[in-house]
Amino acid sequence: MQKIKFNNSDRIFDVALSAYEKNRIKCVFYSSIDINNAKFLKSGFKELNERNLKVQGNHNKMRYIYQQLNDHTIIFTSHADDVYQNIE
Repeated sequence: MQKIKFNNSDRIFDVALSAYEKNRIKCVFYSSIDINNAKFLKSGFKELNERNLKVQGNHNKMRYIYQQLNDHTIIFTSHADDVYQNIE
């Protein structure tokens, strides 16, 4: 489990972060998240140390939502023109 704090919010979230293809990060929240009512999600975030909450990773460029997989999982991207296309 990791902790993150978005730049436009004081709230700290428990998440699981992992690389997801080029310039994307998969973020699994331990609580559901409503992307339509959470504007802070598009502000970039910092990864915090679990014990002392000091910044240990800077993801300020991850300001764009590439895809929401479910109520707990969001894929962030660092490029505004990186848009998910559902091809069936």
